[in-house]
Order: sequence, then structure tokens, then C-alpha cells
Amino acid sequence: MSKQNKYATTEKIIFLIVIGLNLIPVFSGKFFPTMDGGSHLNNVTLIKELLFNSNTILKDYFIFNPEPVPNWMGHFILLFFKLFLPSFLAEKALLLIYFIGFPLAFRALIKTISPENIIYSYLIFPFTYSSVFLLGFYNFSLAIIFFLLTLTYWIKQSNKPFTIKSYIFLFLLMIATYFSHIFMFALLLFSLGLHVLTTSFFEKIENNISFKSFFSVIIKKGTTILICSFIPLVLFVFYVISRPVLEVKNYIATEELIAWIKNIRPIIAYNPPLEEAFTTKIFYILSSLFIIAIYLKADNFFKSLHSPNDSHKVWWKSIITAIDFWLLCFGLVLALYFIMPDSDNSGGFFSIRLGLVFFIILILWISTQNISKWFSILSVVIVLFMHFQLNIYYASVIKDLDKQAQDCYQAAEFIEPNSTVLSLNYSNHWLMGHFSNYLGADKPMVILENYEATKGYFPLLWNEEKYPNMLLAGKIFEETKCLWWKSSPQNSIKNIDYVFVLGNSYGNEDACVQENVLLKFKKVYQGSGCALFKANQ
Repeated sequence: MSKQNKYATTEKIIFLIVIGLNLIPVFSGKFFPTMDGGSHLNNVTLIKELLFNSNTILKDYFIFNPEPVPNWMGHFILLFFKLFLPSFLAEKALLLIYFIGFPLAFRALIKTISPENIIYSYLIFPFTYSSVFLLGFYNFSLAIIFFLLTLTYWIKQSNKPFTIKSYIFLFLLMIATYFSHIFMFALLLFSLGLHVLTTSFFEKIENNISFKSFFSVIIKKGTTILICSFIPLVLFVFYVISRPVLEVKNYIATEELIAWIKNIRPIIAYNPPLEEAFTTKIFYILSSLFIIAIYLKADNFFKSLHSPNDSHKVWWKSIITAIDFWLLCFGLVLALYFIMPDSDNSGGFFSIRLGLVFFIILILWISTQNISKWFSILSVVIVLFMHFQLNIYYASVIKDLDKQAQDCYQAAEFIEPNSTVLSLNYSNHWLMGHFSNYLGADKPMVILENYEATKGYFPLLWNEEKYPNMLLAGKIFEETKCLWWKSSPQNSIKNIDYVFVLGNSYGNEDACVQENVLLKFKKVYQGSGCALFKANQ
């Protein structure tokens, strides 16, 4: 084996070791608690019950979303693993797909566009623990993987003859991206189209081909993309036009958006002041690489302008070299980051999502530049050191959150299958908004706090036609004057079976809980941070 091959093999082993070390927080607890993670596990349990139990009473509460909307991929994966694994292991399997698939997909793309700069593939690790992933936005995070894989495949295949196998594979990648997240699908289509235009234009200038041949190439490649994306594109158009006109839009101030870039807000999840001490250092490293890359790009541009060759051709080649595909993608995402609202009627956290994509594309562009190897290696080492310092902190936070998640999960032992549960959240932890859903991680039940069923872009919806008129100890929610739950007064009456209280505020003689729960229900479980009450028979 040559010295170069030994180096390449050693480097691959190091990359795999880093992937392994990056998984330490994943195995810090039984669950990997996120804001939405419990809800995903609960709804996948409901999906499984609805699919495989034709007589389940859950059909009175839930129906499958008839519209093939995006945001389903994570549920599909969890459902597959839940066919033979308990929820916490199914979740671990999904996490492994993400935490292994993301860096490998990113590395594959860098190896395709700039194999001599494979060292930059290590810079992706801090972005695996993004704030959106730690919030439980699994579908968006999976969409990033499919986005990278699709670009890699297209760049490798676009100048080769397309076979039936090629069309099928590209189609599968595109439809997987769509069913993961609609925004990443839209960005993928735009990126593919931009790649066709930039590469075709560069080929025209480089080889001096005719405009007829130039447009012929564009039409041929564009048609290939259209054919492979036709089904998800139709679904995309239908999804967009079927949504109501958005009236409420919330924007982040420009000054704050700039600050978010400086402290890399997309990878800050739990404690901004603590995490910023590390993320800002990562930003300075990436900024240094960016400045060097810009300098090298500008230097090459001005040198090419003074070439003794044909000035007209040199000028065009210089422009194309200076404004390449990845730089254009970088500019597009940066513009969207400052232009788009952070939230609207249909969703939120757009700025954080765009910020994450912005940094991913920034690293991809930097990887295409000829920066000093030693400076690149030093930069990677510093970034990894900062990242693993953060990982130590992540592991400790996840371990603590897992205790609360397991507390909720254990309360389910005292709940009869297919029961209805009203959850009251008195926790002061912002991340525990849906922790009550860990009750239904492995047992079918109707948790009235099921936000997914209200959104319209997840697999399940509330069954508005049959959903019962839910009462709490004989009271409608208006009579409690302090509690709320979903109810359908026009349908048959059903009393809530259990009340789950997260947090300990009720212990301070909270009048609402005292009157409506403590006096009407029997406590059947007391955890360290939660309690379960069963309706008196």
C-alpha cells in the first residue's frame, strides 16, 4: 500500500472515530428528550394501533391525514422500527440514521466537489447538534441529509447518460426530500436548476459552444430534473395553493439576525450564554477561512483579467470562476435569511433553519477553495475541540431531561390502554411543553395535548366527525374557568379518564387543580416531577 493510500485509510478511520464520539450524547439516557420528540413517539404508537387494530376505539379520536403532505419521513422511520422495537430503541435507531447519515452525506458531497479538501468534512460535526434537531424537528433534519445526497448524485450523474435506474434513484431521492420537509425540497429544486445554469454557462465560455448547443444542454438537463421531480413537484404545488393566505408574519430584527450569525445561533439549544463561549470561537474560525477564501478568489480573478489571452473570453471566464455555483447558493440562502419571516400561520423557526443551511453551504463553498492545508487542519482541530466541549454539556443536559422523560413514561404503567388523558403543564422548563406525550410512547392512549393532530401537516388529524364531547368529572371546560381541552359538544359524552400533571405547582394549593382534580380524582402515581390522577368511579 502506498503512503498516500495509507494516509487516506487512516483519515477515514479517524472520521469514523469522530462519528462514534459524536454519538455520546445520544446514549446519555434511555430517551433523547426534545421538545417534540415525545409527541412523535406518541403519534407513531397511535399510527401503529390504527393500522394494525381494526377495532381500536382510537378511530373515534384520530383519522389519517388524507393529504400526502410533507413532514412525514421521521414518522415512517420510527414506525418501521417500532414494528419490532420499543419506542426508546426505535428513537435510538432514528438518531443513529441522522447522526451517522448527516456527516457521511456531507462528506460524500465534499468528496464529489473537492476531493482534495476532504478535511473540511469534519467541520460539519458542530452542526449535527443543531438547535432545530434538539427541538425535535426530525423531519427537517432528515431533509438536509436527502438534500446533500441528491446534490451529490446529480453532480456525479448530470454529465453521464441517464438510464432508467438513474431516473428511479433520482426520483426516490427527490420524493424522500419532499416527504421530509417542503422547504428543503424547494431549495433542492432551485439548487439543481442553478447548477444546470452555472455549469452550462461555464461550459459555453470554456469550450465556446454555440447558443443552440447551450440551450439544448439546459433543456435536456432541466427535463431530466422535471421528470424525476414531477410527482413531488405536483404535490408541492398542490400543498402551496391549498393553504390559506398567510396574514400573520413575524420577523426577527436585522441586528438580531446578524448577532445570530456571529454566535451561530442555529447550534445553540439549551443555554445561550454558556454555549456562545464555544460557538463564537467556531464562528471566528469559519470567518477566517471565509476571508482567506474570498482573498484567494479575488486574487485569482484579477490575475485572470491580466491574462495575455483573448480578453473577451478571459473576462467571461473570470466572472464565472469568481461567481460559482456554491457562492450563488450561499448568497441565495443569506438573502432568504434576512428577507423571510421567522414565523407565519403555518410554522416557525424559519430564521434558525435558514441559518443552519447558510453555514452548511458556507463550509461547502470554502471546501472548493485552495486554502493552506496546515491552516485547514489547525482550523478543523480547533472546531472539533470546541464541539466536543459542547458535547460534554449536551450529554449532561440530556441525562437530566431523560430523568423527567422516564418519569412521565413510567406513569403510563398506571393508565389503561385506550384511555383519555388530560395533561396539565406546570413545569417551568421551556423544553417540556410536550413531555406529557411520553405517556403514550409505547401504550395507545388519547392524550388531549396532541399538537400534531391540530397542524394538518402530520400523518394524523383529530376525527372531527366522531370526536366526543369530553367532560372533566362531569364538567365542560367552560365550567372549570381555568382549564381547556379539545371537545365536540355536538357528539356523545365521554368523561376524561386521567389527569396528568407535569410540575409541582399543584402542591402549592393551586385553586384550579385543587377544585377540579385533587377533589375529583384519585392519585395513582407520584413521580419526582409529575403526578397522575385517575377519575373516581
